[in-house]
Amino acid sequence: MEEQGPTGLLMGTIGGEEVKIYIASYFNTKARLLPIRDQLNAMGYHVISTWLDEPTTNNTHPFLPPSEVDSVRYAIRDYQEIQDCDLLICDTFDETLRGGREVELGYALGKMKQVYVVGPRRNVFHFTVRHFDTWEACIEFLKDFLRD
Repeated sequence: MEEQGPTGLLMGTIGGEEVKIYIASYFNTKARLLPIRDQLNAMGYHVISTWLDEPTTNNTHPFLPPSEVDSVRYAIRDYQEIQDCDLLICDTFDETLRGGREVELGYALGKMKQVYVVGPRRNVFHFTVRHFDTWEACIEFLKDFLRD
C-alpha cells in the first residue's frame, strides 16, 4: 500500500513512477524557478512544466508566443501537462495582471489535483489549498514524504 502525505498525495512513487509536479507561475519567473525545478527533480520528483524551457520569442510582447496558433498550442500543452501531473505548485511571488498561473491553478482544482501555493496568498482560492511562505519550506515538506 502506498503511503499518503497529510493532504492525500501519494509521495515518492506511484506504481513505481515518479510523482509528477507542474509548476505554475508568471512566465517572467523562469530563471528563478529553473534551480527549484532542478532541485525537485534531483529529489526524485519529476517536474513536467515544459514552459520553463520555452525561449522568449516575441520582441514586442516578450511573454507571448509569436502567433494566435502558437498561443493555443501552448495553452493546450499546458492543460495536458496539468492533466498529467499529480501535484500543481503555484508560485505567487511576482505580481502580474496576466492571470495564466491562476487559470492553471483553477484547472488543476477542477481536475481534483493536489495544489500547493508558494508565496503570498493573492486571492480567496489560495486559502483553500496547502500554503508555504517560501520555496524552502515547500521543499522541506516534500523531502519529509519521499520514499527511500
